[in-house]
Amino acid sequence: MVIRDSKALRNFFLQINKTRKPGLPVPQVDFSKKIVVIYCGGISAGHRSLKLELLKESKDAITLSPKEGAPFQKEGILETTPFCMYTLPYTQKEILVQ
Repeated sequence: MVIRDSKALRNFFLQINKTRKPGLPVPQVDFSKKIVVIYCGGISAGHRSLKLELLKESKDAITLSPKEGAPFQKEGILETTPFCMYTLPYTQKEILVQ
């Protein structure tokens, strides 16, 4: 999900916070200088953190690829629905997640 304005970011956090009490605060982002990329990895067994890495950049697009991070739980199975949020310098380029 690519977010280019504060209203869309607020709406995303409203959805996330429906199941959290207290909810996560909405980050303050200057959308004249930055854009936000949110990657939701779906339901996982909770063994690894999520990361996005730059795969390639052309004059028209930026391609990101999901990458599993280091394990954060070694014993037991915890089912989670994680997401990661990145800010990038403002660009008109298309943002693709492979």
